[in-house]
Amino acid sequence: MTSRHPLPPLLILLLLAYAPPSQGFLPAPVSHVSRPLPSPLLPPPALASALASKKAPLSTPLTPSSLPAPLLPLAELLDGASDGWAFQTADLSPETPSTPLGAAFLATNLGFLAAGTSLALNGSPLLGLLTDAAGLVSFWYHYDQLQGDAAAVRLSLLVDYLTAGSSLLLGLFYLLSAVPVLDPLPALLAAGPAGLLSLSPPFFYAVASSVVAVSSLLLCWVWEYGLPYLLLHSVWHLASAVTCYFVGVLRADTLL
Repeated sequence: MTSRHPLPPLLILLLLAYAPPSQGFLPAPVSHVSRPLPSPLLPPPALASALASKKAPLSTPLTPSSLPAPLLPLAELLDGASDGWAFQTADLSPETPSTPLGAAFLATNLGFLAAGTSLALNGSPLLGLLTDAAGLVSFWYHYDQLQGDAAAVRLSLLVDYLTAGSSLLLGLFYLLSAVPVLDPLPALLAAGPAGLLSLSPPFFYAVASSVVAVSSLLLCWVWEYGLPYLLLHSVWHLASAVTCYFVGVLRADTLL
């Protein structure tokens, strides 16, 4: 009697899995769904649409009617250098200055006023005044942004660039100028976070908060719409205000 060896089970499974329906191994599938099933790797349609949204281009041109004539050359320089990106802004609708989320977002600018006023009264008057100015102008810009007033946003955004940029550049100068006073740079780098914290808490907190601030700013340029922008940009406001405060404290300490 001749013995027959059955096909290995693994080979049978492979044949069933890869053979096309026309070969007869499996019946042709019958679809009862009129549209493709969503992939778990893809976001839901509403979220996908939101993620695909970019900055809403402002409809008003750069003319003296939308900006004061003395500021127009600077605005045109920024607009050209950034290929129009510098004067585009996130669409925050349906939020407005009077909705709870919009009002809470505007309130995060109070961090600049608190930090700036404290610095102005305690040994860092220039950085304190610039931080106060940055907070006031930031409130103005984001109020226009929440209002959806494209023409008004151009002016307030340009002034926001000037005040925020001035305070950040001065803060960076103060931070870097404090490094030689504290310790040689290689020693600072070798100390690590724990050593740096024990060496100079204001320096450590200034650097740590600046990392949080810059990270949140970069992320809100990626998710530049609605609630994600409001949350991330709020973190930017609060963390950068903390950075300004500790840089000012560090500056006052190093001048003693």
